[in-house]
Amino acid sequence: MENDKRIYKWDNVKLFLIFLVIFGHILDREASPSRLMETINFWIYSFHMPAFIFVSGLFSKHAIKQRKYLRLLSFVWLYLLAKLLITLANFAFANKMNFDLLNETGVPWYLLSLASFYLITIFLQRVQPKIMLPIIIVIGCASGYLPVEGFLSLGRTLGFFPFFYCGYLMDIQKLQTFLDHRKVKWAAIGVILSSFLFVNSQWSLATKFWGFLTGWASYAEISPAFEYSSFIQLFFYVAAALVSLSWFALLPKRKLPLSALGKDTLYPYLLHMPLIILLESGLQLDTLFKEWFTFRILALFFLALFILAITNMPVVKRGADYLFNPIAYVLPKQWLKVK
Repeated sequence: MENDKRIYKWDNVKLFLIFLVIFGHILDREASPSRLMETINFWIYSFHMPAFIFVSGLFSKHAIKQRKYLRLLSFVWLYLLAKLLITLANFAFANKMNFDLLNETGVPWYLLSLASFYLITIFLQRVQPKIMLPIIIVIGCASGYLPVEGFLSLGRTLGFFPFFYCGYLMDIQKLQTFLDHRKVKWAAIGVILSSFLFVNSQWSLATKFWGFLTGWASYAEISPAFEYSSFIQLFFYVAAALVSLSWFALLPKRKLPLSALGKDTLYPYLLHMPLIILLESGLQLDTLFKEWFTFRILALFFLALFILAITNMPVVKRGADYLFNPIAYVLPKQWLKVK
């Protein structure tokens, strides 16, 4: 997304979304979350990964059209690296050891799914989108009936692929024009407020559908209404799309003091969980913030900002670059593009 004039709108969007990823994972690990924490976490999960994946698709056009397989291989490498870092962090700081190369339901799933998204979309380029998009949505809604779950992240790949494909198809200029309309911004405020109030007021109902937000398991395990699960999934697709577009409309277009933190979100995604595990163990976060009560969620909010800032430090990014780039020096360039 580098031009002569950078589009800060999407840096701000990516900053907001990667912050929600980190904040959501911190809330996930709370031993005794308050009702407010649980409500916020459910609401975050209802849209943040669909939005994140949509934006990934939005900026994938060049790599997919050029068939840059290096990008795909880099995501596979990052998946392996993320699994290794999290496994080592759990072993060193939490006395846990669980490494399964082919099954993933934790943080690294997105990296493996992203490689699959790119590969699938490369081979779908010549298919008419008006034919392919409905098929992809149907497959996504039906994917939960398959008992694949965490194997190669297939369940999440199929379930979230409609968002990536929609992002890939979307014309960014037309999207920006749509988001700039004043009526859209007023509608966006209503969508965001009503979605949060609905989750808060219907909490006992909402919790029954938590599995639909994460896509970590089959409908047989997570659905309270198995035979209607595909329609429930479609409802969540629509809800996630509306809330995501609403945030896109409301987030500012101008450069903000923290906009630079949204330029590169891959390193924060890769590194945030090992840092959370380290801080959780070293600082005893649950005990440290236990007496804060109302202000506890604010402490966790600023902790997420701290982790985001640390993972964006130049020295950290330079170190991560050495881990990210080896494939480019090992594989011949002609292997990375198929004509």
